[in-house]
Amino acid sequence: MAVHYGAPPEKEQIHSPAEQSPFWAIGRLLMSDGAHWYVGSGSLIAPAFVLTAGHVLQGKVAGTVTFGYDITDLAGNATRTVAIAAAAIPANYGVQGWDIGVARL
Repeated sequence: MAVHYGAPPEKEQIHSPAEQSPFWAIGRLLMSDGAHWYVGSGSLIAPAFVLTAGHVLQGKVAGTVTFGYDITDLAGNATRTVAIAAAAIPANYGVQGWDIGVARL
C-alpha cells in the first residue's frame, strides 16, 4: 500500500534554517561515504545544527539536509537543501545508547 503526503503548507516549510530556527523541523539527510548514498532524518535544533543518529553520520564524507520535502521531491529541491559543513559523533560511538550525532550546516 502506497501512502502519499502532499507538500506541507508554506507556513510549515523551512526555506532558510539560519533565519527560521528554533522552529521544530524534520529534515531528510542524504549522506555519502564516497561510494554510496544513504538517507536519514534529523531535527533542526538551532539555526545551524541538526540532531540525528550517529549511524547516519558515521563514516560519511559529504551530505545535505532538505527541509519541507515530500515523496514527489525525493531528489531534493535546491531552494530547501543545505550542505552539511561538518558533523560530529561521540568518541564512544557504538557503546549502547550513544547512537547520536550533530551536523552543522
